[in-house]
Amino acid sequence: MRAGGVGAIYLVHGTFVGTDAFGLLATLALAAPPLAAQLQPLGKRWFDDLLDEAGNYTPNFADRLADAFHTDDGADVPVRMFHWSSANNHLGRAHAAVQLLDTLLAAPLPSGRRVMLWGHSHAGNVFALLTHLLGSDAATRERFFAAVRPHLEELYLPADVAAWQRVEQCLAAGATPLAHTPLDLVTFGTPRRYGWETRGYARLLHFSNHRPQPNRRADQAPYPISPDALLAGRGGDYIEQLGIAGTDLPPGPFSYVKAAACRALAELIEPEVGVLDLLGRVARTTRVHDDGLNLLVDYGDPAGTIADHFAGHAIYTRSEALTFHLEQLAEHWFPPSD
Repeated sequence: MRAGGVGAIYLVHGTFVGTDAFGLLATLALAAPPLAAQLQPLGKRWFDDLLDEAGNYTPNFADRLADAFHTDDGADVPVRMFHWSSANNHLGRAHAAVQLLDTLLAAPLPSGRRVMLWGHSHAGNVFALLTHLLGSDAATRERFFAAVRPHLEELYLPADVAAWQRVEQCLAAGATPLAHTPLDLVTFGTPRRYGWETRGYARLLHFSNHRPQPNRRADQAPYPISPDALLAGRGGDYIEQLGIAGTDLPPGPFSYVKAAACRALAELIEPEVGVLDLLGRVARTTRVHDDGLNLLVDYGDPAGTIADHFAGHAIYTRSEALTFHLEQLAEHWFPPSD
């Protein structure tokens, strides 16, 4: 992978394990910015201590991955962690996509060196939005920013407002961000939501914890869902299966402005989707994304209770699966040259 041009790897966690999953600190920050700034990293460290590697990227995991790329000649591949609020709504993921692009633009690599993004759960949908920012036409980008622009100063602190403005100005200037930095995206247990703009990435690969079911297509998850199987995690990744359109949560207390921004974004990125047909969509859904290479992997029956395996959703971020994932990436993207 190093010989294939990988210049940096970013690990991006999924929903509910980030810095402000329920929007409480964002609300507090508007009234008491210093206090919110102090509490934000504490909250992430609390999740790291509580969950460790169960559906969560930890500093120890990042160090272990970085060690795999260590060489005596100093040609290491840095492994960086990107934290976002982890809010389960359109605005939370859109804000993360803008912050992530701003982060990548602020840390350029030499021309031709590849950036690899690893995203667990809805981090993959953050990546999907990122591909649309990078690859969509100007009119679509304008609709995206117009959904949030009127509310920026009511939603975010000045540093976050500045990130939105930098990214919008960069894109509006006609620049092609990361044009000389191929972007390789790897998702783990990402629910099918937003779709992908193929002009916004170089390569895309999806890992899904999956076990084919009788009387179902080979790509479909179990349905109806057996409570016993869900509690044991026997049918694959149930969180990936259930985290589809219509399962977003309200954007937190005192959140009229956030709700307005979420509605405006929904009209663009997920129109005409409600909760009334949710069970029907769960029954029909496939684990296969429309774009990229899909790897449906039977990781085996997980150990412990649902609190340990999160209904089959926790295996991807555990060190025990790291070698397997690296081997698959090497096989599909970095085969040995003849």
